[in-house]
Amino acid sequence: ITELESEVERLRGDLARREHDEDEAQALRDRVEELTQDRDEVSRVLRSSRDESLALTRALEETRAQITSLERDVARTQSEKLAAEEQSAAALREAHEHAEAARSAMRGEHEAA
Repeated sequence: ITELESEVERLRGDLARREHDEDEAQALRDRVEELTQDRDEVSRVLRSSRDESLALTRALEETRAQITSLERDVARTQSEKLAAEEQSAAALREAHEHAEAARSAMRGEHEAA
């Protein structure tokens, strides 16, 4: 009987340890599941951030291209404006020269008369 009682106590101890080990194992499985879910969420966020970053990079490149195009347009417009101003100045000088020549001719005619 003593041997049987000892064996029963030993088996109860083994059972208690196994139940404790099973509880720990379940707690570890639960933690693994939580960490897996966290990892999956971080992966989704990273993918989304990468997609947003790519979209922003494309938008930035498009904006830079537009700026470059506008800078070219401004340079062309300024060049055209400068050329027009030079033409106007030349036409004005020519008009002054013609006017001065006409005045001189009129003075000459007036003095001759």
